[in-house]
Amino acid sequence: MSFLLSALKTIDNLGVSGGRLHQKNLCLRLKAEALIKLSDYESSEEAIRTLDQVSDANNIPGLLVLKGLAYLNKGSLDEASKIMEDLLSSYPDLTEAHALEALIHFTKKDYLQAEKWKAFELDDTDAESGAAAVDLSVELEEMETALAILTTVTQKASAGTAKWAWLRRGLYYLKAGQHSQAVAE
Repeated sequence: MSFLLSALKTIDNLGVSGGRLHQKNLCLRLKAEALIKLSDYESSEEAIRTLDQVSDANNIPGLLVLKGLAYLNKGSLDEASKIMEDLLSSYPDLTEAHALEALIHFTKKDYLQAEKWKAFELDDTDAESGAAAVDLSVELEEMETALAILTTVTQKASAGTAKWAWLRRGLYYLKAGQHSQAVAE
């Protein structure tokens, strides 16, 4: 903990405001990451303020994930959830966004969902956790998330593998009324 505080003080003392924009943004990101690791309300508030200083931060997925984590640390589940949903809709294959989603479920004490997401995140070749993650997404009416998972799995699959994903993808297209696409799957 004292190491993090010392690092934060060093970053502040660098006087990066007059330096190159890239270096400034990198230092601000590192500062925000260190503040988020402290996990308390005040540090999370400062991390959010720090991320707001990064140029174009709202268009950089990694920085948005950090902001979501900061909101989660300070107990603002609605803000963290909004960021996570925006990330998943814009970047459905971004692992960090799915990890943020799992952390939000865990914070809400929705442990079963958190476990299924984490299991699939750790091993995206595990058919059981993948099928469970897709089924949970469908149950929660998060169809875009379900399709993103299925698309990722089927793109990586070789011939004759990931039958669970192909089957669910076909069923997805049937539910969506896209019968020719369902048959093609």
